[in-house]
Amino acid sequence: GSGSLSTVTNGINWAVNNKAVYGIEILSLSLGTIGSSDGTDSVSQACNNAVDRGLVVTVAAGNSGPARYKIGSPGAAEKVITVGSFADVGHNGFYVSSFSSRGPTADGRIKPDVCAPGYKIMAAKKGSTNQYVEYSGTSMATPFVAGTVALMLDANPSLTPMQVKSIVSTTSIDFGPSGKDLDYGWGRLDSYAAIKSAGGFTG
Repeated sequence: GSGSLSTVTNGINWAVNNKAVYGIEILSLSLGTIGSSDGTDSVSQACNNAVDRGLVVTVAAGNSGPARYKIGSPGAAEKVITVGSFADVGHNGFYVSSFSSRGPTADGRIKPDVCAPGYKIMAAKKGSTNQYVEYSGTSMATPFVAGTVALMLDANPSLTPMQVKSIVSTTSIDFGPSGKDLDYGWGRLDSYAAIKSAGGFTG
């Protein structure tokens, strides 16, 4: 699909303004621009504002890898959880998807923040009741993080967006160079560890 940046910004702002009405806690944004962003554009700033207003924002890193400086808007927003894609092809093990956009951002910050499953993901087909499609992309990886965040907030509703981001980061499984890097961010999403670390874990 496609759309305008102004429409996306309006949608983010609508979610912020109506979060109390509808119980909105998380934005999952499987969208973005091509090219490198420094996070000062209107959509990125709307995302940062949403985080400041109490929403956790997960954003696809993009599918312009493996070259550097390919994190567009709003993946370059400082306060969001920017999600890259990794693959797991059986016994060959995990690896970052070649298409997954790499950082740094245009102003030199390390992105993505974390990687999640984004290669050959089966999902319900739009407009159908019993059909499925298989897609690859960081847009498929982002909802894995959003779903994990939802379970974290179930376990501990008092968590702030920045606490959620910190837990997702610190519980991820480090890949590539030690620490946060331009390919994996902090590493591979570990949903079990993130939810357990959030608190209120019951089994």
